[in-house]
Amino acid sequence: MRPIGINVEYPGPSVNKTGAAELELLTNHKPEPHVKRHPPHCLRLLYTVSHACLSLVGCISSSHAIGTQRDRGLAEARVV
Repeated sequence: MRPIGINVEYPGPSVNKTGAAELELLTNHKPEPHVKRHPPHCLRLLYTVSHACLSLVGCISSSHAIGTQRDRGLAEARVV
């Protein structure tokens, strides 16, 4: 015997199948494989060129400093 005024509804078979499929999707979730992304070629090229320029600037600065010291040494040698 049911109490008066209470209606109990049960979902039909199609609703159960949909719910089961959704539940399966939620419980069988596999983590995505880790994908290592490489920077685009233009960024690699920019990185390489910037390092080459810095190396070139370092070489020019070093040779200028060496040349300046050598010139000072020659100037001091002439004064003596």
